[in-house]
Amino acid sequence: MSAYDVIVIGARQAVTGTVDAPAVFKRRDEWVTDWNDEGQATGLKSTGAELIRGHGRLDGHRRVAVATPDGGTVTLTARQAVVICTGSRPALPELAGLAEARPWTNRHATGSRTVPGRLAIVGGVGVEMASAWQGLGSQVTLLAQADGLLARMEPFAGELVGRGLAEAGVDVRIGVTVTAIRRPGGAGPVTLTLSEVWLRLLEGYQRVVTDDRSDDVRRTRGGEAGREQAPTRKERSNEHELARGHAPADGDGGGRPADGHAGLRRAEAGGGRRQQRDGPPDRR
Repeated sequence: MSAYDVIVIGARQAVTGTVDAPAVFKRRDEWVTDWNDEGQATGLKSTGAELIRGHGRLDGHRRVAVATPDGGTVTLTARQAVVICTGSRPALPELAGLAEARPWTNRHATGSRTVPGRLAIVGGVGVEMASAWQGLGSQVTLLAQADGLLARMEPFAGELVGRGLAEAGVDVRIGVTVTAIRRPGGAGPVTLTLSEVWLRLLEGYQRVVTDDRSDDVRRTRGGEAGREQAPTRKERSNEHELARGHAPADGDGGGRPADGHAGLRRAEAGGGRRQQRDGPPDRR
């Protein structure tokens, strides 16, 4: 098999037929090393940093308490500052019946190994997932409120993307609000209630996707004294806060664009610089 065959495996079948979804999923799993992060961990350790797995909370001035998977606690005290790089977690909108419907988040939508027959995507930022799942064989409905698709970008961008999705077969609906979702028992077809000029029901969907994220900074809140509270957006100007011994934030936690490769470069640059300057934290 040639390098070119490897690159297009799963998609090459669409030239004469349809995409081979199982082959696409297999290739995706290979690219993400079956969701194993040991490669990234090895790269981190090569910079001289120590990796401690667990859930960390600010526990005082420049101090972090880490609850480790084995039930223990590791306390770290930074010499200069604690940098908050918590990443993000899926954000679910407040919709009646949503939790019971067991919706896909962006993580489920990028990790599934099966293609649902019909898929409803709630939110104008879900254009990537709409394109991907329509291409994999699902019948997708993309629901966006009045601000349209990709509302943070220039209006023409959302309009062009919406036109392309419609041409690919996606049912794009702009100016609608999902007011309730019903899926009895958390299994079987999903029914969505929409508020437009009138009330409308969409029935028979296998899955609902909510494609939004929120930063995970709030989970770092800790005890009573010192710099325990997560930094506000005004405080997230890394080097100024670092100089004052506060808790700078980066990545999703600092309001930065959530781009994987850009985040990796920032982590390598910032982490390496701080490692050389400050050295490891005191541990007990």
